[in-house]
Amino acid sequence: MLSVGGAVVWMEGPAAGVAAPPGNRDDEEPMKIGGLTLGSIPRVVGTVCRRETLRGLTSRNSVPCDAVEIRLDRIRPRNDEWLAWCRAIEKNLCPAIVTVRLAAEGGEWKDADAGRESLFAAALEWTSAVDIEFRSPLRHGILAAAKAQRKLVILSHHDFEGTPPLATLERLVNDMLGSQAVIAKVATMIQSESDVRILAELVLRTQPGRLCVMGMGPLGAGTRVLFPCLGSVLTYGYLDDAGAPGQMDCGSLVELLRRLHPGFARQFAARREASPP
Repeated sequence: MLSVGGAVVWMEGPAAGVAAPPGNRDDEEPMKIGGLTLGSIPRVVGTVCRRETLRGLTSRNSVPCDAVEIRLDRIRPRNDEWLAWCRAIEKNLCPAIVTVRLAAEGGEWKDADAGRESLFAAALEWTSAVDIEFRSPLRHGILAAAKAQRKLVILSHHDFEGTPPLATLERLVNDMLGSQAVIAKVATMIQSESDVRILAELVLRTQPGRLCVMGMGPLGAGTRVLFPCLGSVLTYGYLDDAGAPGQMDCGSLVELLRRLHPGFARQFAARREASPP
């Protein structure tokens, strides 16, 4: 039994929701974003939405997160300058994830979907991972390119209207995890405590190690701290501007996880001790 936002989540016996996808047995190697292992310790992704922030990420102490998400739909690069900054982040700081989010799923990319293809192709060459919407027609080509380059793809789904029933979300996640080297990311708008319970059960009932779940909106802010403690492999905080409703700043998110997750606290302390200023 677990209390989540005032709602009680019951788990009786083994989780029976989303089946383990082919090629993802418990005895296999864990998923990685670059050299960053995903699994029992949640990883914090810092979102960058401004060009000047991306350009200014130069020291490890300026990045309180485990990986950086570069929102090209918000940055709107005028040329290939962003690639040099991404390469510097990958070389000196941490893994980089490139996102070019469609307006239909909360981003600012309003041009044709196909116009993003060249950005994703460049990102797969120089960064550790890309994030693309599960319903995008580009998905199949991106997955094939990522497989050829041994890179990770985050398949994402955003619902800004509400939180669907658990069975609907389980079917969605099963479909998303049908491909190897994929992390499924699900974010829904939280309108009640029952929505929090639905998403918590989704995390608890899914094969661990390949799922990221977050609630959006004011009522969903706490899920960015709670769900990593339940097994969600990634959580997101902003380094300059919020990238989604209810997203908290990265520093606050890291501090809360340090208080609530002993493994995260130990890993954070070890990283700080080993990192140069």
